[in-house]
Amino acid sequence: MAIPPITRSDIGTWIFLNGADVLDEAMQANRGGIVFSGHLGNWELMGALCARLGYPVSFVVASQSNRRVEELIDRFRKSTGIEIIKRRDAIRGVLSALKRGRLVAMLIDQDAHEDGTFAPFFGTPASTPRGPAVFHLRTGAPLIFARSVRLPGERYRIDIERFDATGCTDPDDLTARMTARLEAAIHETPEQWFWMHRRWKTHPVAS
Repeated sequence: MAIPPITRSDIGTWIFLNGADVLDEAMQANRGGIVFSGHLGNWELMGALCARLGYPVSFVVASQSNRRVEELIDRFRKSTGIEIIKRRDAIRGVLSALKRGRLVAMLIDQDAHEDGTFAPFFGTPASTPRGPAVFHLRTGAPLIFARSVRLPGERYRIDIERFDATGCTDPDDLTARMTARLEAAIHETPEQWFWMHRRWKTHPVAS
């Protein structure tokens, strides 16, 4: 695993960033931001780019079964300026990061087991993390959707966009809307969705 050096001069050559104004707006409001995405394109590069451009980025990550692999991955992330928040410490860590005006990134295409909410995903209910929706409703930090698209010739496009949560006060409904946005992005580049786990492993409890 390696993350190439990234400078502002690289933007427009092999890496393209759309929507930097969305991140700037979140920084100016000083409430932080909740960035959600999935395992689409090169999500690690997406975070590294924003961090190396000076945006305060925090990743919420799961612990790995292999401690040495976890240490290696975390070291590469930290080398780009990314702050690591372990999922087991997510409540305290995310609230602290948002209070410090940071952009907290979470991937929502992972099975959340019994703790998740069941959101439609490609026509089948999937246990989905509620965290991004709950943190948004609790803190008012803006929701931001981000995705990475691999282009021919080892080039990448990073798209950042505001996510409109106006009028949505229920975390389960909001999670479903966020999941629909991610699904639409996957539909555009399905070959770039890299997730080999059993996404629909957890089933709703029968009523």
